[in-house]
Amino acid sequence: MIRTTTWRPDTCECVLEYSWDDATSEASRAHSFVRVVSSCPAHSLLAGANHYNAVVSENQKKNRTYDIATALLVSLTPESWLWYYDTARVLQVVIPNLTASQKNQLRNACDTAFGAGKVNIN
Repeated sequence: MIRTTTWRPDTCECVLEYSWDDATSEASRAHSFVRVVSSCPAHSLLAGANHYNAVVSENQKKNRTYDIATALLVSLTPESWLWYYDTARVLQVVIPNLTASQKNQLRNACDTAFGAGKVNIN
């Protein structure tokens, strides 16, 4: 059965709807854009599927950055890091007490994963 989900990502204030087939396993399930319910100021100039894809991409980048960070810093928990997108939509990550070496290692891993300058480690 095709289901529709209303999604409020934690990376912005947009509200989006997507559909998915509950007969497909979660591992291989595809989400399809349905509509933009509301847009945050950062995404207000985007429309339709372009809007949805931009928000999904930012959310995935934030989640993947956390995965990269926890692989490098095993003591990292969701509560021990701060992240936000700046006005240029660059992901800013703050993890207290990182050494310069750890910051460089995390920055290099993010540059490899997303391209230089897409994630800033503070």
